[in-house]
Amino acid sequence: MKKPDIFNELVKAFPYLHLSWNVQNDGQDYKSNFIYNCFSFDLIMEKIQDLNLDKGYVIHRWYNFHSSKACEDVFIKLGAKRELNEKHKKIDFFFKEINYDLKLTVYPRGFKDGVNLNTRSGKNELINWLYKNQSQQGRKHLDNRLFIVCKGKSGKYIDSLKIKADYNLLKHKISQFIKHYENRSLYSLDIEVDNLTKKVYSDIIFIEG
Repeated sequence: MKKPDIFNELVKAFPYLHLSWNVQNDGQDYKSNFIYNCFSFDLIMEKIQDLNLDKGYVIHRWYNFHSSKACEDVFIKLGAKRELNEKHKKIDFFFKEINYDLKLTVYPRGFKDGVNLNTRSGKNELINWLYKNQSQQGRKHLDNRLFIVCKGKSGKYIDSLKIKADYNLLKHKISQFIKHYENRSLYSLDIEVDNLTKKVYSDIIFIEG
């Protein structure tokens, strides 16, 4: 599988990942919606300057969106089926006929240390935490979700963020996940949020590097 060009563009954002950005908000999103169809980092920088936008906000938003889409593409190339409605808020693809919303994220700062995410109990603990503490924006839901959680060995946020653009590591871990469930049923569990209990198909692909 050839390395997609977008990963080369994502790496160009590394020198700017230290820039702070505010909590996602509709106003800033509206001004920077061009990120969805912009695959060149140089063009992103030009638009930031031309439109006088918050550099940290736009770069982080562009980086997070395209790294997530690139991971979706890896799943598709390894046999998952893409959701035809690109604007669907709850489904990105189908794996073994189960629909998933993919969430590529860094190890959350608010989650406690010392939990072994290579164990089923550790993954379940973080899954429950993620559902309870997920974004309050439009993508909040209690449906099936697959989390790719990145954690840099240094423990620094930026190092964790950089893993989102490590194509070889992402492909390796996603391939392992797909192979693991080749002859197994997909994992499901009950989650409880706001006094509501619901069974979901969910799992964590933990990437430490």
